[in-house]
Amino acid sequence: MSSSLTQNPTNVFELIPQIEQVKSIFRELPPNTQISADNGYSTNENMDYLVENQLDGYISTQKLSRKLKNQ
Repeated sequence: MSSSLTQNPTNVFELIPQIEQVKSIFRELPPNTQISADNGYSTNENMDYLVENQLDGYISTQKLSRKLKNQ
């Protein structure tokens, strides 16, 4: 678990620093470590980072969230 404060109005730029903070404590994360985040973290950069680092990301897309909300 990781935490931080930011003045950014959204959290799209916070996923990678949060994971890096956890990695600094544990040195490395095992491949397929599961990462769960809300749709505010859904960006191509974040998804690419998860793939490149062999992390198993569970992040809803904003489009899917809107669709489910309207059901």
